[in-house]
Amino acid sequence: MSICYIINKNSSFAEKDFKILSCYFKVIKVNFRYKNKITFLISLPKIVFELISCICKSKLILIQHAGYHSFISLCINKVFKRKTLVILGGSDCFSYCEFQYGNYCKSLMSIATKLSVQWADKLIFKSESMYSFFDTYNYEPGKIKGLVNHIKVINKPLSIIPNGYDYINIGSSNFTKNDVFITVASNLDLNSNIYKLKGIDLIIDIASSFPEFTFIIVGLKKGQITKSFSSNITFYPELENDKVIELLLACKYYLQLSRSEGFPNALCEAMLCGCIPIVSNVSSMPEIINENGVVLLKPNKHALKIAINKAIQLPSSFAFKNREQIRINYPLINRENKLLKLINNYY
Repeated sequence: MSICYIINKNSSFAEKDFKILSCYFKVIKVNFRYKNKITFLISLPKIVFELISCICKSKLILIQHAGYHSFISLCINKVFKRKTLVILGGSDCFSYCEFQYGNYCKSLMSIATKLSVQWADKLIFKSESMYSFFDTYNYEPGKIKGLVNHIKVINKPLSIIPNGYDYINIGSSNFTKNDVFITVASNLDLNSNIYKLKGIDLIIDIASSFPEFTFIIVGLKKGQITKSFSSNITFYPELENDKVIELLLACKYYLQLSRSEGFPNALCEAMLCGCIPIVSNVSSMPEIINENGVVLLKPNKHALKIAINKAIQLPSSFAFKNREQIRINYPLINRENKLLKLINNYY
């Protein structure tokens, strides 16, 4: 069987799924990746031609995320009528317009996302919270967040397939840790909304309260000025994944203080590397860490100080417990088996 596999960026999880599928099926990939709207419009005729060719040759369409790329793909599929599966991500399910995050904060993107969800034959979530959860972290007393907040009635089958991780090739069971906190972001601009969305502002505010510790922030965009920040903060640019793993193996604590997340890869990889996690109380993160770390209940300095003090009291044995939490509950083979079962049911 041939699968038309449609993506809009070269993410690690999209590549993992591609490798899984390629072991069992003929997979034709179409990549919608583009730098800006102008390059997108210029390349659109070529992409449409690739889509028509891909869909024509395939029995099934699998799309990573919903948005313009899925809308265009599903419009073309109105002619071919192939079965379509859409794997949803965080920005497809959540909207935090105060941080300009989420597809539903832009009118045209919102329409494209909603129609993609409605037209797909099957929706795949990485956690149940992406469909619906009650957010008390960002709001008082709380708000319902998730896809259900944007599309009230979804009359189609839903599946939960969490991300999976190759624990054999990520991390180690032999931990030698330094008293260092680390967080990993992507394309981090200290002057943009992603700075607060990823909770970097909280880390920068709290660092001076713990001068005996080092705080590492990975993923800084080029040209950022960091001289005014506390001297115990170290910034790195975006790094190759093997370099990130080296840092995670050396650090004792991992901070994921995002205002919104789908199913964060960096958090799971950090736990595989034995890091003790401190996570914000949003979406899937409390479920991922279970009782193997600390959950930050509110995005403020006082609450974070309490959470860090709790984390540094945890015994070193938590390094092994954190690795086991991911190894047992989120192995790559689980995602592989669930994806294959789902695809075979639809073919």
